[in-house]
Amino acid sequence: MRFARQAGVLFAVVAAMLGGSGCTTQPTTPALFAIGGTYTGSLTYRMIGLPTDSAPIAPAITIHLTDPDANGNINGSFTLGGGFAVTRPIVAVYSASVINWQQFGDPGKPLFYIGTVLAASYPACNFANTTFVLGQGNGGGFDGTGNLKLAGKYSGITCATGTPGDSVATTMTATLAAFNPTPS
Repeated sequence: MRFARQAGVLFAVVAAMLGGSGCTTQPTTPALFAIGGTYTGSLTYRMIGLPTDSAPIAPAITIHLTDPDANGNINGSFTLGGGFAVTRPIVAVYSASVINWQQFGDPGKPLFYIGTVLAASYPACNFANTTFVLGQGNGGGFDGTGNLKLAGKYSGITCATGTPGDSVATTMTATLAAFNPTPS
């Protein structure tokens, strides 16, 4: 799946943890496309360099999306499985061939921030001052045939080491891959 730049503007926005700013992606199809329905897939987190990359954590995800006004005002929710059993809202707006992802996880947090999942999966890490950037170019979006892919990177995470009072700064990737066989 390819994604483009328009007028030299990158369609990735840094979202501060306390900011609540959205992130954008640009789909390859310039016109509105079918997005409604139920998607299934996984949301994969992978910590990078502690001192080696962690094994991925990839809970199953079920996503329910609607476009109630058929104009790209996307609403919905997702539920994570894999022992996490959390449900969170999704809000996005499609305008001028750009999807502005406003929420996909905990309210007022960057995309894919789910505090209970991150605390359970990475208990030695502090996410309070992290930032998230949706991938540039290959950050993803809808492809119009039922696929939804998003990928990005958290930076500024600090994790305690084995030495008391010592910590290391690291990054983490978050990748969503989901499919809806009958988008509407």
